Amino acid sequence: RGDVMIASLRLLRCQNLPNRISNTIRLPNQRILSKNQSKSFSNLLHFSLNWHQKLHYSNVITGRSTTQDHYNVIVDKPPKRDGDVILPEGFEQKESRFTTRMNDPKPFDADEIDVILDQLTSEELVYYCKHETLHNLLIQMVKFIEPRHRTDMARCIPAEKLIEMSSDVYASRVIIAILDKIPFTDKSIQPQVTCIIGEASRMIDMNRNTQRVLQKAVEVATDGAVSEILDILKDDIRRLALRVRNTFLIDLLVKRCSTNHQYETMSNGFQGTMAEQCKFMYSKERLRNFFAFPSEYLNFAMYEILPQIKDLSMHKESHESIQAFINAAGPDQFTKILRRLGPHLLELSSQKYGGLVVGCLLRKCTEPNHFELVSKALSGNMTELCKCQSVKINVLEPLWCFPDEYTVSNVDEVYHNLRELSLHEKGYLAVAFYIKRANPDQITQILEYMSPHLVEILKGKHGQYLVRLLLEKSKEPKHFETISKNLKGEMAELCRVENATNVLQFLLDFPSKYNDFVFSGVLHHLKDLSMDKCGNVSLQAIIKRANSEQISMFLEELSSKFVEISEHQVDYPLMKILLENLKEPDHYDILFNSVKQEMMQIFKTKDSVILRNIPMEHMGPFIDEILPYFVVLSKGRYSSANLEVVIQKADTEHLSKIIKTISSRFGGLSVHYYGNQVIRKLITLLVSDDQVSKIKRLIIQRNQRFSDKPKWVNVVEKFKKHHPGVIF
Repeated sequence: RGDVMIASLRLLRCQNLPNRISNTIRLPNQRILSKNQSKSFSNLLHFSLNWHQKLHYSNVITGRSTTQDHYNVIVDKPPKRDGDVILPEGFEQKESRFTTRMNDPKPFDADEIDVILDQLTSEELVYYCKHETLHNLLIQMVKFIEPRHRTDMARCIPAEKLIEMSSDVYASRVIIAILDKIPFTDKSIQPQVTCIIGEASRMIDMNRNTQRVLQKAVEVATDGAVSEILDILKDDIRRLALRVRNTFLIDLLVKRCSTNHQYETMSNGFQGTMAEQCKFMYSKERLRNFFAFPSEYLNFAMYEILPQIKDLSMHKESHESIQAFINAAGPDQFTKILRRLGPHLLELSSQKYGGLVVGCLLRKCTEPNHFELVSKALSGNMTELCKCQSVKINVLEPLWCFPDEYTVSNVDEVYHNLRELSLHEKGYLAVAFYIKRANPDQITQILEYMSPHLVEILKGKHGQYLVRLLLEKSKEPKHFETISKNLKGEMAELCRVENATNVLQFLLDFPSKYNDFVFSGVLHHLKDLSMDKCGNVSLQAIIKRANSEQISMFLEELSSKFVEISEHQVDYPLMKILLENLKEPDHYDILFNSVKQEMMQIFKTKDSVILRNIPMEHMGPFIDEILPYFVVLSKGRYSSANLEVVIQKADTEHLSKIIKTISSRFGGLSVHYYGNQVIRKLITLLVSDDQVSKIKRLIIQRNQRFSDKPKWVNVVEKFKKHHPGVIF
């Protein structure tokens, strides 16, 4: 700091100072002042001298002055100034002593506080309150203040300076600390509190520091002080209530009202402004507290709000205040509100904010006349009402709490339009609401209206959710009967719906005597469904749950369509699942008889699903059927691969038959591109000595002829590898 002061004084002695400050000046804190930033000496001097204390030398020295007289003024150190307050002699020593005490962590005691209060004058207290660091000394001292210091503290705070002090960031902290610490139950500080509120309420622009002080002042004010404040402001309440800067003051005063006089004063101030206040964005909390006043002070509000309550209910800012108004209304007042809004319930419910008001209105209904008014108002409008946004929370939940005799007609209207509502973007929520809360008898009634349209509903955006919800609630025989009766002829169409398996699972979980309609409904549509992507998936779910008798029926129905279906790439999983679920020997007999005429076509199919999913013990008839064509099939691209699958599943007897069949064409097959793979596969499966000796003899007989063929050499090496004990 000393270096900067010396540098500043040297600059002061220079002639033509503005022209000399041409280069950039670097000060000890590394901040840089360029030429443009240093146009006047007052700016530089203000920067260099305000690190520790803000001393306003600019009032004494002008920016372009370079005279020795002004230098002497600086050296002589003029008295410190804070605004218009000239601090007395000896203040520096006192300030230094207070600064040292502030850094001492030792708590204040009563005697020390007495000494400090006796030494402080009003001007010094104002200065300390605004000081950047020393205001903390006062805040620390306030923490240890005793009741007997109230009078001294009140005396030291000049009432005429409170508004000026409250606008300062540091002084406001001190005032708040004082107001927060001292429980002002006597009259020592009430004049100051009243002065703060009365003067500040007339300020056009009020900064946040003053707002904080006002808030604390109202919080600590006694009931008598609150009454006095209201008397001061009674002519300005209407004006202050709609001013953004001062609205918080009215909010606090409304919250503090607790006596009849205060209620009356505030009510008189609010007359003529209720509708406008409801639309005022900062008045929500205030009106919520105001509507909690005794009813005799709110009669004027009813006459001001009621004519405009419909428009206010749909307003973005006022709908919350209207809800508070409804909740605070007495029985007679609520009946008037209900009569006024009843004809507009549908219009209000279709609007975002109006729907919230309708919900509040319906929850408030407790008397028979209320239920009757609502029932009449909703009659004929329930279907359209259920299509409104947030209808579940705003309308249906409150209505569900009404006695049954007042809601029967409205519920019946909803039931008659379940199909329309289920397909509506918002109406499905109402359908789900009634399904979730329905008892068994009501579920039966809902099923009667929804079951004929289940397929159409399933195709809707939210149909899956509704149908699953309905089936979950269907747990009685009469429910099963109703569903089976209405869906029996619709199963084929239902299976084509995307994600229909979610619904089929519930239908298949019905008792066996009630779920036969699922299998009978798809039996004559197997081919069409198997060719459909969604229908294929649905059939897989049905086949997995089918019993032995139903599997036989499926096989017989598909007897002439196996090859066609298995060639369809979408249906591979279906055929695989069908073959995996064959549970009886009769099933394989039916399958063999069905495909017998098309056996060659099955072997020529790429990766035949039928051949790959028949177990070993049932493969014999298929081998016997194709033995006459074995050599021909061995030379085909896809048929040779299918033959390898068949050979893998053949027993010893059928392996011998295969060897006998190919013996005359063994050499030719061994050197054929695809036949070579079949012969090598056959060699790896030889188990009996007789089979090994037959193959050995065939190799010896044809070795001289084909020894120069690479594929023949591969066959011989494969035989030697798997049967090393055989000696040629």
